[in-house]
Amino acid sequence: MEKPNSGFGQFQEAKKTYQLFYDQFEKDPLIPYVHWKTGFCEYRLGGLRDSTETFKKFQATFKDHPLSPYTHFILGEISLSLGDYALAVKELTPVLQILQPNPLLGTTLLVFTGITFSSMKENNPSRCFNGSSN
Repeated sequence: MEKPNSGFGQFQEAKKTYQLFYDQFEKDPLIPYVHWKTGFCEYRLGGLRDSTETFKKFQATFKDHPLSPYTHFILGEISLSLGDYALAVKELTPVLQILQPNPLLGTTLLVFTGITFSSMKENNPSRCFNGSSN
C-alpha cells in the first residue's frame, strides 16, 4: 500500500495551487471541489489535524455536496488512525446509510467488520484490522 506522504512534492504544489484559486475566486462554482481537494492534499501530506479541520469546514459549508460521503469516509479513517473509534463509527455511519450505489460502501463495511467491540474495549488498535484474538 502507498504511504500517505508519497508524492509529497506533488501534493504540496497542488495544495498551494488550490489555495491560490480559493483566494482569487471565492465565488466560483468549483470552490467546493477546491476546498475538498485542499483537505485531501493535507491528508496525503500527513497533516491529519489540518485535514480534519478542512474537511469539517467543508461539511459545515457544503452539507449536501456529492463529495460528502468521501468526506465522512476520510474523517472516519483519520479517527481510526488516531485511535478515536467512537468518532470513527460516527463518521463512517452516514456512508452506510446512503441508498444509492457508492464505491466506498464495500470498504466501509470492511472497516466496520474489522472493528470489534473487544478491541475497542481493550484499546488495542492492532486487533481492529487483522481480526486476531491474541
